[in-house]
Amino acid sequence: MKFINLTGHPVTDINTNTTFDSQGCVRVKATTERVYRSKGIPVYRTTVVAEDQLPDPVEGTVYIVSNLYLNTCTERTDVVAPGKVVRGADGMPLACRGFRCN
Repeated sequence: MKFINLTGHPVTDINTNTTFDSQGCVRVKATTERVYRSKGIPVYRTTVVAEDQLPDPVEGTVYIVSNLYLNTCTERTDVVAPGKVVRGADGMPLACRGFRCN
């Protein structure tokens, strides 16, 4: 299976110590609107839509995207996002534990 990383940065799977270099970037666009107020506290709804299109499906190919982007493509079975993030002592992301799908 071939993985194409479209997150815009390298992604490393800690289980196999495999790094997938970025081969592009697909982004989302978020819009936020106030829905109502409760006891003076505003409550907002954020809608996230894909801003960039994924390439067409290719047999044997899986596209790695951000977790937010993955939420926008529920119809695709060839798209994954980094799984649980592994952080260093400084709190910065180092790797992920596998991938998640819809």
